Amino acid sequence: MLAAALGVVLGAACAASRPAVSAPSPALDRAAMASRVRAEILHAWGAYARGAWGHDEWKPLSGKPHDWYGESLLMTPVDALDTLLVAGLRAEAERAKALIVETLDFDRDISVKNFEITIRLLGGLLSGYQATGDRRLLALAEDLGNRLLPAFESKTGMPWMPPPVEARPRGRRDRRRDGSVDQP
Repeated sequence: MLAAALGVVLGAACAASRPAVSAPSPALDRAAMASRVRAEILHAWGAYARGAWGHDEWKPLSGKPHDWYGESLLMTPVDALDTLLVAGLRAEAERAKALIVETLDFDRDISVKNFEITIRLLGGLLSGYQATGDRRLLALAEDLGNRLLPAFESKTGMPWMPPPVEARPRGRRDRRRDGSVDQP
């Protein structure tokens, strides 16, 4: 009862403190907003470029680079390429693209998270190709896609995740089925 009474009193007090009609909002300055967004993208990209160039990501609190799988797959440059282009940051996009096409190689023996690699790397390479027309990005995407395909060889067609270690035959690791980037 006390809670209900408090709710009625507080509700009435809040309603009385609100203006009956809200003031019209100021016109949105789209050019200023676009400029601010571009500046924030450039700020974040600059921090990555200074602190983690050639690595997957930059950890701002530690100020150190980090690679998701112990070695770089250039997660941030690939994922950011289309954003840099859309933001009109052509020089930064060209520098990222050069890093990607000159150094990214999937010939590795690592197991990866299929979902993250698909959305960030495969998606980033494909959107980068769409935005630039650079066939080297398409070739990288095709290479990666072919390496990820075995993860979908399951009874349901859903990506296969590695079974518990005990379920694998002793001494054998089937990299084709565990979503690794490397094909045997």
